[in-house]
Formats: sequence, structure tokens, C-alpha cells
Amino acid sequence: MNKDIRPDYEEFLNAASVLPPAELSENVLGHVHEALRFSPTSVLAKLGLVHLFTSVCVLYICPQFGVSWGASSFSLVDAFMRFGHGVCAALCGVTLVGGTFLFAAMALRPQESFWLKKQMPWIPISLSLVTLILLAAVGAKGHHTEFMLWSVFAIAGGWMSFEIGRKGKLISSRFFAKWAA
Repeated sequence: MNKDIRPDYEEFLNAASVLPPAELSENVLGHVHEALRFSPTSVLAKLGLVHLFTSVCVLYICPQFGVSWGASSFSLVDAFMRFGHGVCAALCGVTLVGGTFLFAAMALRPQESFWLKKQMPWIPISLSLVTLILLAAVGAKGHHTEFMLWSVFAIAGGWMSFEIGRKGKLISSRFFAKWAA
């Protein structure tokens, strides 16, 4: 397979330009548009489902301000509280919202992921605010400083985790494409 393709490439460049039939061009263009089409509402719905799944998983192992769904034998609170209430709140925010955006980066199609990236930082701000309101509604207890730290780090963690997830997905897809070739 070490065939020199330069002569074939030069022949291709020197060949007279041949346009495909208009029907074929329209058909291919239609398929491309269909493959790239998505609904922002469906992206937000997917993000909501990912956040619900992530919240259930994270709240099982990392209670947020005393709110937990289950009694895991392993708890991140033991590790996070060693650094104090403020650091624990910040790390819990990163874990919950950052985990959502990390999983979303992996689950979304590239065009959906690109759209979501263009909505930064509004989507993490909104998701963090809604999450914090829901946590407060079900009995979260904490100092306003802890809530503020949780919010700031949840927003920053969501944005950073999304970027890490997108880069990781790109690198892994390139890696596996090389192995498949």
C-alpha cells in the first residue's frame, strides 16, 4: 500500500471540471442538511435528562447541603468536609453541575454540543440556579456564603467540565479513527 499517488492526484487536478447532475447535488445537500438539523429545545431536553440522571447519582454519594437520595456506604462529604464547609460546598457544586456538563459533552451530537457551547455561560448559570432553588425547596440547609460558593463553582465547573468533555470526545474519536483505518 505504499503506492505513489502523486500522478493520480496531478491527473485529478488537471482533469476538466465535471459538475454532478443538479438532482444529485440537491439530494446530497438535503442529506447533509438533515444530518446537521437539530432542535435547541431537544438539546435542552437532553441536558435536562442528563442533569436528572447525574443529580440522582451524585446526590446518592454526595449530599448537597444535607439533601441526599439514599444512604451510600461511600460519601464524598467525608473527603470534602476535611477542608471546611466553604470548600465542601464549592466541590459539591463542581461535582453536581460539572458532572452534568461532562456527561452532556459525551452524549450530545457534535452540532448540538457546538450550539450548547455558544450558549455558555447562560446555560450553566440557569441550570445552577434552578438546581439550587430545587435543593432549597427540598430542605437544603446552609449559610448564604456556602450557597454563593456552590453557585460560583457550579457555574465554573459546568463550563470547564463541558470544555474538557468536548476536547476528550474529539481526541478519543480521532484516536479510534486512526485505529480503525
